[in-house]
Amino acid sequence: MNYSPDDELQVFDETEGNWYSHLDGAKTIMYHMITISGEKLRYQFLYTWLLYHEVLGAFSQPLLPVKHRISSIDLLKDDSFDKTAVSLANTHCYPGLSNLRCQIIGSLGCSLEVLEAIHCLNEMRRIIIARPPDITEALILERKVVGLTQCLDPTDDLSSHGISVEERSKVLLTAEFYRIATLLYHHRLHAYYLPRHRERKVYLKQAFEILDRLPICTSPWPLFIVACEANSDDQRLVILRMLDRMDEARKIGNVFVMRDIIQSFWKQEDLAADCDGSSNQPNWSKSWDLLFFESKLAVPWFI
Repeated sequence: MNYSPDDELQVFDETEGNWYSHLDGAKTIMYHMITISGEKLRYQFLYTWLLYHEVLGAFSQPLLPVKHRISSIDLLKDDSFDKTAVSLANTHCYPGLSNLRCQIIGSLGCSLEVLEAIHCLNEMRRIIIARPPDITEALILERKVVGLTQCLDPTDDLSSHGISVEERSKVLLTAEFYRIATLLYHHRLHAYYLPRHRERKVYLKQAFEILDRLPICTSPWPLFIVACEANSDDQRLVILRMLDRMDEARKIGNVFVMRDIIQSFWKQEDLAADCDGSSNQPNWSKSWDLLFFESKLAVPWFI
């Protein structure tokens, strides 16, 4: 899809706080069309757009009332829903690969499996606010993400599509960045219930190794998660430099607001560390929620 630089200015307006209203409107239309249509819907971009905004929007605003009790992710479990609407229409696949949810979708930056894991964590986050989580469920999800392997569309041939080796590497790195960020999100969300300090250090190291190989990070959400884990001046400097490059490339309010929240979060974490030396198991999700409620800016949707 071709678009001009001016189009990107419309992606996120830092003074606009009603993204959820627009999303609910889009979901209402989509669900209505699914209900009344006599044939399968094949709106690949529309459906992935809904998935992306719905899941990452729920991360930004976990306490926001959900208009539709069913999530767009849940439609994948409905036999009457057209799974090909999610860019899984390709009949070619790797030998023995029956679940194409591991396939990386360009408009998402990751596979459906990773996005579904983020969705599950958002739901767990809602529960944890009120009561202790289901540890068994948390462990099952953790094992799933740990063992998850994301793949490129096997029909994307280098010679026929003109996709460079460098571009393919970038796509794979971005998808892996999402997977690692999902694990970091999981570990921080369950920090008081599951001891994962050693694992978090390993994943954080891997995340910064990926950032070192990416000329620019095109996905704000995993960068935000990793930024919340950054606990040294060197790591934070890497984050700020990447935000600078993102701002130069996109020049949208989303990056500006994300930088403001990240820096406010770092200040909050530093103050908390001065008051309490037991910083191995902080629950940063609560700290981030506090920043959200206190912020006068619209919270980014990480698009």
